[in-house]
Amino acid sequence: MIGPILARLRPLLFGPQDSLATLRFFRAVAPGGCNDPFKVIVHKRTRLILGRDLRVTGPGVLQIGHDLGHFPRGTSSVLRMADGASLVLNGKHLILSGHQIDIAEGATLSLAGGYINHDARISCSTGITIGDGTIIAEEVCIMDTDHHQLHGSAMSAPVTIGNKVWIGNRSTILKGVTIGDGAVIAAGSVVTKDIPPAALAGGVPAKVIRTGVSWS
Repeated sequence: MIGPILARLRPLLFGPQDSLATLRFFRAVAPGGCNDPFKVIVHKRTRLILGRDLRVTGPGVLQIGHDLGHFPRGTSSVLRMADGASLVLNGKHLILSGHQIDIAEGATLSLAGGYINHDARISCSTGITIGDGTIIAEEVCIMDTDHHQLHGSAMSAPVTIGNKVWIGNRSTILKGVTIGDGAVIAAGSVVTKDIPPAALAGGVPAKVIRTGVSWS
């Protein structure tokens, strides 16, 4: 029994992550929302702002603020989870450094297997779901809320991003949008309406350019 335990402790003790922040996150969610200290690995220069009654569920794992690889930035990251916020992890997910992730009170951010590149902005007021095999490029912004209400319209609505979606640099995904499986969002797009599966969309606002696309 000791061998497997030591094997799991080794990366926490000697890896590039912030071990104290990782343990602090676990302590914040352990009372009712997580029983695995290795489910969320917090890397260095990641600031945690944690409320009460947090939950982390699902079979997956998450690394946040990762700054290794070919182009390390050395930039700081922020994860804020307000009271009652939830993370659902359905696969191995990697979020690179420079991110600002805000999960509001009672909101749920659901991540399957994939990664989010540097300097992402995610504002989750009700619910954001990102599917399996989806890759999100640098400086992408995903928001399920306007933060202020335009009279006559809803302020917030859930965002769903399907499986194996590719979202290009500096794109913005706004409230209430569903992006279908296999879709591609061109760099610099602002997505305000649903995008069908296997479609290439781009522009401001984003429109379907081509259907039946695939990518690897």
